Amino acid sequence: MFLYWNLFCFAGERNYKIFDFGRSTIGSGTHDFKLQWGAKTVPLYWDYWLPAGGKLPGLNPSNPKYQLAIRIWQRLPIPLTRLIGPHIVRCLP
Repeated sequence: MFLYWNLFCFAGERNYKIFDFGRSTIGSGTHDFKLQWGAKTVPLYWDYWLPAGGKLPGLNPSNPKYQLAIRIWQRLPIPLTRLIGPHIVRCLP
């Protein structure tokens, strides 16, 4: 809270009008956190090119398929996540 408060004070002193909070899933904790600071939800649309009969991938953190990987990642030491994170993120949609 202190970090955001200072950020908005800094931006206000310089007459900034817009702050991009970045993406979050609607209904998630991060989305709710951003809303309490006055963020407005703007839908982002994704386009997929699927083969005939192909199914839309369930690419979201609430997909049970990813829960184990998420739990493991949350328990890794931060220096390790900083080391391997940039390599992994390139493979994420």
